[in-house]
Amino acid sequence: MYWTLYLIDKEYVVNDASGDGYPWWLTHAGHSMVVPILLLEALTTYHRRSRLVIEMSILIALVGSYVLWIYYLGLVQHIWVYGILCKISTVNRVVILCGFGVYAIVLYLIGLLLHKILWPQRRQE
Repeated sequence: MYWTLYLIDKEYVVNDASGDGYPWWLTHAGHSMVVPILLLEALTTYHRRSRLVIEMSILIALVGSYVLWIYYLGLVQHIWVYGILCKISTVNRVVILCGFGVYAIVLYLIGLLLHKILWPQRRQE
């Protein structure tokens, strides 16, 4: 979500006017280094899987918590984590954040497929 919004308009995710002193390179590293680290872990570590319904329930709970936190910060504290969210209507906010949830599920399923490809000899327990 971050890089998509960043490519559309940097101001959607990085608010230079806020003056919070958060360095641009730290934001870049925090959103870029996740993928190589997770791929390295996937290549080196076998993960015992639970039932898919349990895994998806946990993922949906985590994504839901993140979305609620974004809304709390924006509506109660008036701090929008993503600058675009303060510039669009409530309906569009819901669409974007639901899209984020779908995106998270798709990424999870890609990770599940990658796990099955990398560890074909291990049976699910």
